[in-house]
Amino acid sequence: MSAPHDRPALLPPVVAGLGVFALMALLMPSTPAMGDAAELILALALAGIPHPTGYPLYVMAGTLFVRAAHALGISWVVAANLWSVTGAAVAAAAYTRLVQHLVAALEDDARLAAFRGGVRAVAVAFPVIALALNPVWIDAATGAEVYSWNCALLALGAAFMLGRLRATSAASDAGETHAALAWGLLCGACAAHHVTSLLFVLPMTVALVATLVRAGRWRASLALTGVVASLIPLASYGWIAWRAAHPAPFQWPVEPRWSSWWFHVRAALYTHYLGRFAPTVPEWTLIKGGLLVWILPGMSLGALFALRTTSRPARWGLLALLGGAALQVVFVVSYGVPDAAMYLLPALLASLSVGAPLLLWLARRTSRAVAFAAAAGLVLALAAWSVPRALTERLALARVDAGFRKAWRSIPFERGIVLWADDHYHRFLALQLLEGQRPGLYMENPDMLVWHARREAFRRRFGFDPLEGLSLRTAKDLEEIPTNVRRRAKVPVLVLPQ
Repeated sequence: MSAPHDRPALLPPVVAGLGVFALMALLMPSTPAMGDAAELILALALAGIPHPTGYPLYVMAGTLFVRAAHALGISWVVAANLWSVTGAAVAAAAYTRLVQHLVAALEDDARLAAFRGGVRAVAVAFPVIALALNPVWIDAATGAEVYSWNCALLALGAAFMLGRLRATSAASDAGETHAALAWGLLCGACAAHHVTSLLFVLPMTVALVATLVRAGRWRASLALTGVVASLIPLASYGWIAWRAAHPAPFQWPVEPRWSSWWFHVRAALYTHYLGRFAPTVPEWTLIKGGLLVWILPGMSLGALFALRTTSRPARWGLLALLGGAALQVVFVVSYGVPDAAMYLLPALLASLSVGAPLLLWLARRTSRAVAFAAAAGLVLALAAWSVPRALTERLALARVDAGFRKAWRSIPFERGIVLWADDHYHRFLALQLLEGQRPGLYMENPDMLVWHARREAFRRRFGFDPLEGLSLRTAKDLEEIPTNVRRRAKVPVLVLPQ
């Protein structure tokens, strides 16, 4: 039986991190992914503000990484994709540590303590491998997206929580002040990266506080330490205010005013999505086949394990993780974005962790061979789907990129205005700003001209107000902007798609 304060071996997390980095780098495309990838590539390369909430930690740290990689001769796109690959590697290492702590805590339960060696190794490895081979995870880990780093920070926080739950059960352990400081920093970093992380941070904090209270070691100064520490990473949102006053060559049009900054960081623009669930048909198919088949059984079995185990750290840790997963699922089904799958990745992490106690239970009730065969069968089935899918997606993205490049080259003038009311206009801007192609063209999404900063930049460049004479009261009225620009411009105007 393991002592509650034993520190798990370092080698498995290192191997997991390096292995996931290698796998994701092999599957990674050399072109932008779909969705927000092109905008985030611009943000990382130019240190500009991306769409709300601005993701300040992601951009600031990612800009250093991407510029260093580019200085070594790596393209901007590949460098930005590698930033996500690196986040996936950190997530895999932290997730391995989390599962190690969970397995060690479960070994305090006499019903599972007999299994060590190969069974324990498989129980730790299975959730990590299942995560790495999940198709939604591969999408997030190989394109310029924020989700691999979101999962990395949450996995670090969850591993820290389980380690502290185990340590607090050892009466000889001390260091609560240092732990509160570290926990505050982790919570602040999670919230500064992605605000939905709070759905996990809150139940994990409750578990830590409840364990300290039960051990008679809670004091109010720990809360103060944690709150103050959390403000350090949260202060990164001040970078958005600084950037608003010192704009990058391209960024989201945040004004150097308090109201504009607050509107951006609280993502007020997206509140109209709340109250419904509206993924596209392909996205819903991916959610059902790639996520819910793991999340729903994992949450149910995890709750059962948590209630039946005699290990208090395992019980509180599982309940905190699964509580966060439940809150995340509730949020996702109430947030009507068309691309909802990646929002469920934190819930996938929590649910897959239940695979470790499940394999230990299966080995106890049947045999080690049955447990090994079950784990191997699931991994092979998942790999048979996700790896060919990732390779096919990489080829498809290469064709899409070639199509965008061809369309950009085919514009029949060198100086003029190009308008496209689609978020993928960022791909053309990436060709222009990062590769220097066709600098005389002005590329814009006409819907963005309603923002004061973009409207003023347009007026200064072309000498007229693009919205003059328009009454923009509904979304339908936005369709009049290109016509208004074309009527008043003295240079050629191309409105895409044409």
